[in-house]
Amino acid sequence: MFKITEDASSKYSHKSREEWLDLAGDWIDETQPPNIGTFYGATIWDDSVTGVGTKGRWGDLLVKTMESDHLVYVQPRVGWAGVSLAALAKKYNKSLFRTGSTFAAVASST
Repeated sequence: MFKITEDASSKYSHKSREEWLDLAGDWIDETQPPNIGTFYGATIWDDSVTGVGTKGRWGDLLVKTMESDHLVYVQPRVGWAGVSLAALAKKYNKSLFRTGSTFAAVASST
């Protein structure tokens, strides 16, 4: 079912900005705008205002347009991806199975 390879290159590196925008079609980001600031001269994109993190913003189009009604995610010990996916599953009436090294839980929109 899955093939493990040693190839670390990105199969998407050849795509132009226009090709990525074409993939998004008429999708509109409905997530609250991030806080943009600076920290020691670095520009910071802070998505904490969303309550779900950046993956909740960027995963929206994927979850919205996927054919399956089920998501499966192996949750690492840290990070907001599981929280983001749970919010997206609820938003689009999908079921989510999360498992990982610290917990196993089923979150559902029902």
